[in-house]
Amino acid sequence: MYKLPQSDESILYFEDYQKADLYIPFVVGVLNKHSKGTLFFGVKSNGDVVGTKCNESTISLISKDFENSIVPKVYPLISRLEQNNNVLKVSFEGAYKPYCYKSKYYLKEHNDIRTLDYESIMREIKFFDKPHFIEDEEIPNGLKGIDEQLVKNVFEYSIKAKKYSPKSKKFSLKKCLNDWELIKNNKATKAAVLLFSKKLPLSITINTFSNESSTKLVESKFLKGNIISLLDFALPYLKETYYTKFNIKGKDYPARIIDEIVVNAFMHANYNYATEIKIALTPYKISVINPGKFPDEYSPEDFGFTRVRPIISNNLVAKVLSYQGYASLNGSGYKILFETKKEIKPYLIKQNKNELEFTYFFYNDKNKYLSPDKAILSIISQKPFIKAEDIGNKIGKTRRTVQTILKELKEKNLITRKGSKKTGYWIVNK
Repeated sequence: MYKLPQSDESILYFEDYQKADLYIPFVVGVLNKHSKGTLFFGVKSNGDVVGTKCNESTISLISKDFENSIVPKVYPLISRLEQNNNVLKVSFEGAYKPYCYKSKYYLKEHNDIRTLDYESIMREIKFFDKPHFIEDEEIPNGLKGIDEQLVKNVFEYSIKAKKYSPKSKKFSLKKCLNDWELIKNNKATKAAVLLFSKKLPLSITINTFSNESSTKLVESKFLKGNIISLLDFALPYLKETYYTKFNIKGKDYPARIIDEIVVNAFMHANYNYATEIKIALTPYKISVINPGKFPDEYSPEDFGFTRVRPIISNNLVAKVLSYQGYASLNGSGYKILFETKKEIKPYLIKQNKNELEFTYFFYNDKNKYLSPDKAILSIISQKPFIKAEDIGNKIGKTRRTVQTILKELKEKNLITRKGSKKTGYWIVNK
């Protein structure tokens, strides 16, 4: 019989996945203690494999338990164990301590967990001792890990794109980094390491779901790298997903919106708390979870509509990203998000008081991507008193076309009209 190694504080064994109340507190305890861990289903506490049901519905159920139960949200990576297909391996990582389950905070302690209140868990994880991230802090021997070719690529592109005008166009690693203020006392700074290190200091997770309400993963991508390499991967991947896999038009989901909300996450992250950016996709929504804190005294609208000066958390990172054309240093980012055409509505939401994150939500009207009959069914199920003219405005069809479709749906017994033409309403037949 195949036997797994004995569990430790970051490895959890459970025979059954049916009762979230039994295993989720342990997951939360591991997240608060170690930030990441691995959970195996179909395994006894001593490591003996007994097996469990492993199919798509099982994976969907576990994924749903994680995402709906843990605050802040956690998106696990779930797969069958290579050595035994009857064992499910669930890898999870958390960037935004403290985590809770049903408003309770847990901390792993050997083979058990402790329940703590908010103030206690904050003291335990030493949150109050954490300084703000200092991007120009020196890193001993940091220069040795810098990817010189990547720096050169950015240097040459920036000049070609007329984003950067050095005194000499001849590349020198030290001169270039010095000019970008990424060297201090002849040592690489934290910003230099985040941007160009070969040691892959950061990670990004992109989970793609089939629709808004489903927790079924269509695809999951996890990649380690530096800021430049992760953006080089993530931005084309997101656009490929929306424009090809989801078949959503660029005019309805502009590339500049995708660029803005993802690049912002890297520019404003507090890397003392976490080194991972998490993105969740559905056909009609992007959620970019960013480790850091939105300024308490402001709302996103302040930066979009008023003359509030931009607050850039990581100025050195932002400067290099501006050379690549990724970022703007004049505070126009939120204006881009808020000034897009009317049917595209970005909602940017501040973090809750006790959370160490904020999330960019970008919503789009899913009715635009449905066939006219399905779109109408969707609309009248939510607004049974809506008029044909208003339906037409929502789906881009004339009032007469909408009336024709409504008549066909009625003939197919998919909908029923109750009351008069003026004061009546529609019922969608189940």
